[in-house]
Amino acid sequence: MARAGSLILPLAVALTLLIALSLATGLLIWRTTPTDLATALWMSVPGGLMEIAVMAEAMKVDVLPVLTVHTMRIVLIISLQPSLILLLSRWL
Repeated sequence: MARAGSLILPLAVALTLLIALSLATGLLIWRTTPTDLATALWMSVPGGLMEIAVMAEAMKVDVLPVLTVHTMRIVLIISLQPSLILLLSRWL
């Protein structure tokens, strides 16, 4: 808890960027595909697969594309991010 104060700025930056990028991604999906706005926004929301599925179902959006996008995003992050982090850490 003593270090929590020094993490406020990084947390604020990370949350702001995450929200902005998620909204931008959802709007881009909506504008470039025949997907309705609510489904497109749920496709881009960060979160756990089951939580997103339950919330999307509760909001009465098309759950199948939401789960498909989230599943692919998780697979890609797990498979690509370690290599990207290693590459970036060597480059910097």
